[in-house]
Amino acid sequence: GRACVGGGYTAANTIGVGGNATLLENVLISDSGSEGLEIANGSPILRNLRVVDNLGIAVYQAFSATPEYDGLIARGNLGGDHVAMPGGTISSDRTWDFGGLPLHVLGEIYVNGADTVLSIAAGSVIKIAPNMRITTTATGSDRGSVTAIGTPTQPIIFTSIYDDSAGGDSGADGSQSSPKSGDWNGLYLYNNDSHVAHGTTAGQDGDGITIEKTTISDSQSEGIEIDGGRPILNDISIVRSGLHAVDQAIWATPIYENLSVRDNRGGDHILLGGGTISEDRVWDFGDVPAHLASELYLNGRDTVLTIAPGSVIKLPRNFRLTTTGAGSDRGSL
Repeated sequence: GRACVGGGYTAANTIGVGGNATLLENVLISDSGSEGLEIANGSPILRNLRVVDNLGIAVYQAFSATPEYDGLIARGNLGGDHVAMPGGTISSDRTWDFGGLPLHVLGEIYVNGADTVLSIAAGSVIKIAPNMRITTTATGSDRGSVTAIGTPTQPIIFTSIYDDSAGGDSGADGSQSSPKSGDWNGLYLYNNDSHVAHGTTAGQDGDGITIEKTTISDSQSEGIEIDGGRPILNDISIVRSGLHAVDQAIWATPIYENLSVRDNRGGDHILLGGGTISEDRVWDFGDVPAHLASELYLNGRDTVLTIAPGSVIKLPRNFRLTTTGAGSDRGSL
C-alpha cells in the first residue's frame, strides 16, 4: 500500500516525500527494502534524519526536487551512504547542500539561463559518474554560473564516483572499485561570474572567472581547458589528468599565480595553441613550461609579445615563433 507522510508517501518499502509542505524532523528511517528515502519533487524540509541499514542507497533525489537538508546521517545502507541524483538542466537559482552526505551525480548537469546560479555549500563532496560533467551553457547570453566557495577546513570536492578518499566508501563497494584518471569528464565554466575556491575540479573559460586554492585531479582529458578570456588561476594544483595539465587557446590571456602540476599523463606543461598575435601580450606561466602546439606569428604595428624572465617555451621540430616578415605591420618580441 501507500501511506501519506506530510505530503509524501511510503511505497515499495521506501519512504517517499514530495511537495513544499512536507517536514520530517528527528526521524529514523531504517531497514527498508530499497532506498531509505525518495524525494520525488518539491522542497521538503528534512531535519535531523538518520537513514540506516536499508537495502538500497540512503537517499534518491529527483532532479527537480529542492529539499532542505539539516543534519542528515546515513550509516550501513547496502547501496551506499549517499544522496543520488540524475542529470538535468538547472534554469533557476539552486543551492546544493546535502547535510553532510556525499552527492553522487548520475548524469550530466547543465546550468542554463541568464543570471542562473548553482551555489554549492562549503564542505560538499560531489562525486560524478563516468563520462559525466557539470557545465554552464557554452554560448550566447543565457549562460548560467557556478559558485563553489569552500574554506580551508571545509573544501568543496569534485571527484570520481569511485573515490573513497573523499566522503568515504559512499558507494559501499569496498575495494571493488578505485578512482583513476579520466573517470569523469569535468567541470566546465563559461560564465564570467563563476567562482570556485578551496575545491577540486576541472575545465573553464572566460573573463572574470576565478579559480583559487583548488586541486584539480583525475580529469578525463586536460586538467584545465582555457578557450578564451582572462580567467584568474591562483594557487592551483593539477594532478593525474588524462592528458596534459593545461590547454590554452592562443587568444586566451589567463593570469597564473602559483600554478603547480604533477603526474599528468600527457605531460606537466601548458599546451599553447599557435596562430597570430595582433595585440600586446604577456606570457608568464610561472614555473610551468609552455609547449607551443604550432607556429606563432606576431603581426601588427607596435604589437609586442613580452615573455617573463625564467619562462621555458618549447617548440615542436621545424616550427617557429616569428614576427611578420615584411611591411610596416611587423610585431616585436
